[in-house]
Amino acid sequence: MSQHMEPSGTSAQPGVLPEHIRQNLKKYRQHAERITCLECGYVGPMGIKARIKPWYATWWGSILLAAIAASIASVLFGGIGMMAAVIVGGLVSALALSGSRDIHSCPNCEADLQRR
Repeated sequence: MSQHMEPSGTSAQPGVLPEHIRQNLKKYRQHAERITCLECGYVGPMGIKARIKPWYATWWGSILLAAIAASIASVLFGGIGMMAAVIVGGLVSALALSGSRDIHSCPNCEADLQRR
């Protein structure tokens, strides 16, 4: 009977990440689960290096768009237009948040990946 023995240091228990991957993940406050690295093929948690928001998703962009929409709506439609501007502003803000992109860092090869 021959038994297959793995070399010391390479045995991995299911669900336990290797030490170098855990050390690289500690660098980041936030993590994304189950991402595939296109560089090295690693599949698992990755650190979120940065979040990129479009200009209209920032606080000043939302205020600017809301002010423009309220001005146009009040000129064209009066008081009812103001209510429509508030509703449209809320929808635009919700859509703006979905337009943000994350830059992930692979804890195995340390490549930067952008997820859209």
